[in-house]
Amino acid sequence: MAMIITVLFAFLLFESFGYLIHFLAHKNWTGLLYKHHLNHHIIYISSTEDKNTFSKPKYERFFWQSFTPWVAGPFALVLFSAYWLLPFYLFVTFAITIILNTIALDYCHEAFHVEGHWLSKYPSFRIRRKLHWYHHRNTKTNLGIIFYFMDKIFKTLKKT
Repeated sequence: MAMIITVLFAFLLFESFGYLIHFLAHKNWTGLLYKHHLNHHIIYISSTEDKNTFSKPKYERFFWQSFTPWVAGPFALVLFSAYWLLPFYLFVTFAITIILNTIALDYCHEAFHVEGHWLSKYPSFRIRRKLHWYHHRNTKTNLGIIFYFMDKIFKTLKKT
C-alpha cells in the first residue's frame, strides 16, 4: 500500500510541478524560461488541428528548448529530499515514477510535433495532440502535456 501511495504522490507532484513550470514559461517576467519556451512556440507552429506543419523543415530538438534544465534542478532537490525522508524502497519507487513520467512527457510532447507519428493511430493521442495544438494557438489554455487534470482544476482546459 505504501508503494501505491508513493507512486500516486510522485505522479501528482510531477504533474502539479509540470503545470506550474509550463504556466510560468508563458510569463515574460520569468526571463530565460520564457525566452526558451517562446522559441518552441515560434518553431513549431501548427497550421491545422490534424496536421502539424513547422516553420523549420524538420523537427530539431534543442536541449534548452525543453523544460529539462528547468525541471531537473528542482526535481534533483526533491529526489535528494526523498532519499533522506523515505525508506530506500519507497525512494526507489518515487524516483522511478518521476523518471518514467519525465520520459513519457518528453516523448509524447515530441510526438505531438512529428507529422505521421506512430502514436497518431490512437484516438487518445489524437485528442491530446489537438489539445496541445489549441495550446499553441492560445497559450493560456491546455498547459498539461499528457494529463489535463490541473487544467480542469484551474479552469484552463479548452476542450476539443
